[in-house]
Amino acid sequence: MRPVPYTARAALAALLLAAAAAPASAWPRLGAQAGLGVFHLEEDAVLLDSESILTLLVGGRALFELRAPFSVQAGFEFVTKGTSFGEYEATDPTGNIIGTYEELHAVQYLQIPVLARASLPLPGRVRPYGVLGPTFAWELSEKRKLTGDVDNEFDVDGLKGFDFGGTAGLGVEVAAGPGAWTLEARYDRGFTDLDRGTFGGKAKNAGFQVTAGYLYQLRRP
Repeated sequence: MRPVPYTARAALAALLLAAAAAPASAWPRLGAQAGLGVFHLEEDAVLLDSESILTLLVGGRALFELRAPFSVQAGFEFVTKGTSFGEYEATDPTGNIIGTYEELHAVQYLQIPVLARASLPLPGRVRPYGVLGPTFAWELSEKRKLTGDVDNEFDVDGLKGFDFGGTAGLGVEVAAGPGAWTLEARYDRGFTDLDRGTFGGKAKNAGFQVTAGYLYQLRRP
């Protein structure tokens, strides 16, 4: 992972502001989440045609309550983004077709979203909400992968190591026990042109993610 001092400070400052904005009497809600993402590289006309890839993501988050119905949702996510260049025929040394394989460009990130959250106050256990805010993503690994009848992968360095972006989505939480189950869907868009010249044009991350998780309400001892 490449160091990005300025953006690291910006992400840390956003997290500290989120914590400072919460009332002193309020304890945060902490939780974990996991889900699926569908991501691709949004490219200009110079780049090769590409398709979306399906990936897994896991992470944790904290919810800092402000004045109802508003709060700040911050956390971390290990998520893989990238693109698929499609399927190709695999051949043996004599040119005979022996199967097919898919070529992927997969980049694993540590992503920190810092989101404003507004809930719809409804009676009962179910509460819908919406989220909106910036994301800060650091590259952990970047690989070109071949999957299918040919299985291979190797490290590459075609994209920049930091992506600043934004995300927006809708979710619902259902009170259960000392906390609440959550289901959340978000659109994730990178604002950084990630191409280092390898692709021959602009490239930005984009995609959707759906996660399920549980938020636990911390209480004073």
